Amino acid sequence: MTAFAKLWSNPMRRSEVLTAYLFLLPTLLGFVIFIVGPVIVSIGLSAYNWNLMCPLLWPFFPGGRVNLTVDSVMKNEGVAP
Repeated sequence: MTAFAKLWSNPMRRSEVLTAYLFLLPTLLGFVIFIVGPVIVSIGLSAYNWNLMCPLLWPFFPGGRVNLTVDSVMKNEGVAP
């Protein structure tokens, strides 16, 4: 018998495990909503050229490509190739 089967075979143990998951659920949801979600959104928005005043330029479609390897400031200073 595996450890998982032993865990779920005892009804008292099963209720304790479910109670523990119910207590952990708000913390896990808060972590995903307030930590993981904004990190993923900020990584996604970092690929766009957007200053909040102009429309969002889509970097992965024709006409809205953004060169992520060369900065315009560096190009003006003669640092970039």
